[in-house]
Amino acid sequence: MPDEGPARRFSFTAEHVPRAGAATLEGGEVIEQLRGEHGFSALVTFSKEGRQHRVLFDTGVSPDGLVHNMRFLEIDPETVETVVLSHGHFDHTTGLDGFLRSVGRANVPVVIHPEFWSRRRCVAGHGSPIRSSSTTRRCCSTFATEDLS
Repeated sequence: MPDEGPARRFSFTAEHVPRAGAATLEGGEVIEQLRGEHGFSALVTFSKEGRQHRVLFDTGVSPDGLVHNMRFLEIDPETVETVVLSHGHFDHTTGLDGFLRSVGRANVPVVIHPEFWSRRRCVAGHGSPIRSSSTTRRCCSTFATEDLS
């Protein structure tokens, strides 16, 4: 689709798009792709008083998917000013791991919901509750955390 409206689309035809080896294809390579995974993450970019700001809203499900996609889209993770985590489900928070390895833990404000630390469970069919992986307090103890309560 063409690049229209407020959302900016990445051009996959650009010469600078990274390539990966693929022995099964003619030519032996393929254009590297964005990683699409279960979970959620969005980079919100806005301008205020002539200055651009970036807020990362959730971080996705895998430790490295978020940072891979940011680098692929030529977005420097260090330009993110704040991380907002909507809730503690692993498919919204696990990418924090790779993000923090990329930018370092110091001076990264993370805003969380008051119920962020609640343990999660789900019941499939008529079975017993299954405990969902949750972000640890130990993980978050070394960077600036704001609780919205």
